[in-house]
Amino acid sequence: MVGAMLSNFLWAKLSGSGFNRVTAQVSILFQITAISLAIFASSLSLYMLLFFLIGAAIDGSRIASGNLILDLAPPEKRPVYMALQINILSMGLFFSIIGGLILQFFSYEVLYALTLLMLLAAFNFSFKLSK
Repeated sequence: MVGAMLSNFLWAKLSGSGFNRVTAQVSILFQITAISLAIFASSLSLYMLLFFLIGAAIDGSRIASGNLILDLAPPEKRPVYMALQINILSMGLFFSIIGGLILQFFSYEVLYALTLLMLLAAFNFSFKLSK
């Protein structure tokens, strides 16, 4: 996960300066770019870029979500908010089952299109986060 390692310089600069919302938005943009590349990728170099972006985006999302929950939660309720966040995020483990069902009945293009729609919705909702 070279993308995850190298992107930490970017995430440290953004998140360390208090730009957690921007960290989340850049991470979502990396994911959108990676999924868009997946639709058209036909060479090894494009797949390398795709996996680099995915690695970077995963780390950016992890850092941003952890920091945003700390910013949003009242100090006395932070442990509860963190526990809820972890429980809600663990539900994402089941998305691979849904993805498998989509692939079984449709195609990669449908899966990528649905993923892009969800990422665009997430990017739109990210503007409603507090700064």
